[in-house]
Amino acid sequence: MFKILLPSDFSKESENTIRFASVITRNMSEVKLILFHSIYIHGITPGMLKQIEDLLINDASQELNKIKEQLREKFNGNIIPELKIVFGNPVETILDYATEKKIDLILMSRHTTGRFEKVLMGSNSIDVLKHSKCPVLIVPEDIEINQLYEIAYATNLENLNEELQEIIPFVKLFKARLTIVHIYPEIVNGALFDIEKLTEDTIKHFDYDNINFYFSMNNDVKSGVELFISEYKPSLIVFYTRHRSFWESLYDQSLTAEFVLNEPVAMLAIPKNIENMSHNDVFSEPHAITNYSSNT
Repeated sequence: MFKILLPSDFSKESENTIRFASVITRNMSEVKLILFHSIYIHGITPGMLKQIEDLLINDASQELNKIKEQLREKFNGNIIPELKIVFGNPVETILDYATEKKIDLILMSRHTTGRFEKVLMGSNSIDVLKHSKCPVLIVPEDIEINQLYEIAYATNLENLNEELQEIIPFVKLFKARLTIVHIYPEIVNGALFDIEKLTEDTIKHFDYDNINFYFSMNNDVKSGVELFISEYKPSLIVFYTRHRSFWESLYDQSLTAEFVLNEPVAMLAIPKNIENMSHNDVFSEPHAITNYSSNT
């Protein structure tokens, strides 16, 4: 069973994760959605908290149930989300719960207001992305996606086959086109890349013919990927985090975080050396969605 955690702060921005959840689970055979909220109040003593605990839980439950009904409508009643309310720092509780319950994907929203506000309001999403042991998918508030037609994968090519082994089943699930994006500096001779053969070999190896490569020379890797996003407008772009190499100017956590805050595209950050992912058990050929009961 593929388990998706949907943290919510009840903001308007987090509503977009509901729409995106319905898109990415449309063809999955076994899915569990968990609506998650952390109650965290600065400067309050345990005694004070105990006095208002029931009130806080009641208010949070009402808000989560509203979201639950929205999700039921999106899924036509086929998936009934579970609700989870905890006390504590949002980032810490999300990470702890995801590890404890072996969550397969954390789906979070991103605020797209001014630059300063984005840094503040997006900080929880970024902190979760940086420290999560499972993939984190972050969705901007202002995008509307009904189908994942175009998926891009930004790579330094060092672990191409290993990483594609995890990504291709996801791409096949949506019958999407996969564009493998590689930005290289001027010191590299681009003529050495045999893109035609690389494409042919990749298609043959993974038995999927909707794959193409995008190679571009740019000393600023961030700028190179931005140009790609601007021109091709993918539905989703995938990064692997925790790379440490010549290419770390893009493929490490810090720049992935910067992209999450600024680019108008949904982003899936996959931590390197995932221990608890179960892609291959879930990302198979489309099946009917199974009914589940909620634990409220």
